[in-house]
Amino acid sequence: MSDKDAISKEFMQNPVIFADLFNFKIYGGKQVIKPENLTPLDTTAIAIPYGSDGKPFPIQKYRDLLKQVCIKYDERATYVVLGVENQSQVHYAMPPRTMFYDAVQYLNQIATAERLKGGLQTGAEFLSGFGRKDKIFPVATATVYYGTDEWTGPRSLFEMFDDYDPELLQFVQDYRLNLIVPAEIEEEDFPKLHSDLNPLFRFLKHTGSESRLVADFSSDSEFRFVDKTTVDMINVFTDANIPYSQNEERVDMCQAILDIKAHAKAEGFEDGFEDGFEDGFEDGVLKTLTALVSKGLLTVREAAEEAKMTVAEFCAKTGLTERD
Repeated sequence: MSDKDAISKEFMQNPVIFADLFNFKIYGGKQVIKPENLTPLDTTAIAIPYGSDGKPFPIQKYRDLLKQVCIKYDERATYVVLGVENQSQVHYAMPPRTMFYDAVQYLNQIATAERLKGGLQTGAEFLSGFGRKDKIFPVATATVYYGTDEWTGPRSLFEMFDDYDPELLQFVQDYRLNLIVPAEIEEEDFPKLHSDLNPLFRFLKHTGSESRLVADFSSDSEFRFVDKTTVDMINVFTDANIPYSQNEERVDMCQAILDIKAHAKAEGFEDGFEDGFEDGFEDGVLKTLTALVSKGLLTVREAAEEAKMTVAEFCAKTGLTERD
């Protein structure tokens, strides 16, 4: 297992993160799925097809994460099985792969129902391994792409087909990915994320735009400080190399980004950064703070404090007045 696989699984195992992901994707940020209602499930998926000689040969796959949850709505409660597939790279056969996992989970539910019920009453039930009144739970899988670019692979089974007769395809079931790509999230949708997924996805989307990252983390006090596991995710998927002490419970992201820029300046590696930092580290910080004041996200006094200047010094360097 690679570092990316191990770290992303550890990160997504957190029930707060897991619930937030599906609340974002399914319910538009409403807190419907509760972390305390999540129950981990076995991630092993086993299918037993038959070869040309009639002998069975088992296929065993392992899902990244699988949890069962009881969702309450309209004074009713229902159980749902939720799965997550973490992707550090685009997978060009992802739709059938995820479809396999979901199908095996349905078969596992049927097998479990048969074992729990004991004897089946009719010949049809015995043949089916499932009773006429038995029910199974819905299965939903989210595929999370941690790349900093857009997903270029197929998003549905139909996209993997060549040019086929539309009449024929009416009899073929499609399978669509529930895909989450940070680079494709609209800015107005980030507030719908209420966990450390918010700063992680923001960082992945805006990697390479340091002034934007500083602005985001400076203006959003809720997510300015993040868990060390989140920093590990950012570092492994973006090569940001954000430093932190093992003694820190939470990491100040804004300060970390500024420290990286300061270090880059000291080492003489500024050329790779965006235009806002080309005139020097201080100029870049002042431009960012000026933009925050212009947007009404900071007062001039607050911006001056962030720049470690007096209000007069800050106004002289930026052209702002204390009334702005």
